Amino acid sequence: VFEDDVHITRHGWNMATALKKANASSRFLLDLAATSEKLGWHALNLGRCFDHCVYDELIEQYDVHTRIVNSCNSYCTHAYLITKEGAKILQKYTWPMLTTEDHIRTSLSDAGKLRYLSVSPRLFRQNRDPDTSIHKEHEGECVPKWLPTFERGCRSQRVIFLDNGDPVVRM
Repeated sequence: VFEDDVHITRHGWNMATALKKANASSRFLLDLAATSEKLGWHALNLGRCFDHCVYDELIEQYDVHTRIVNSCNSYCTHAYLITKEGAKILQKYTWPMLTTEDHIRTSLSDAGKLRYLSVSPRLFRQNRDPDTSIHKEHEGECVPKWLPTFERGCRSQRVIFLDNGDPVVRM
């Protein structure tokens, strides 16, 4: 799934170019999608942002420069792969919409209800207008340690799930 303002990163471009030279570029996203069975993910973020990358857990070394990781704050949903089961899980927990989808996904992952992994380094970024962006302080994949948001640490759930499965926003 790609939003209309998605742009390929330098790493994504280099990867696609190398695959094209090897006559394998058409298989790139299909090969990434195929890792869902082996790794058991429901959704794979291809363009995470605002993450605490120092806490990444390596799940698989995809190629020499690309890893699939379990990360703690995999925000930005402008480029991702999702399985049918993952779509059903998101549908179950995102209605009614109580908070951003980013928060729902990371909270579902924290609660063990959705296996949500990330590609690192990210392959895509959002083309944000600097005059209208709500995230003027940082647009990168990883949150720098000097930002105040880094102090919140990893796994700071903003949504909890009741025993009946209902989501509740935690302030």
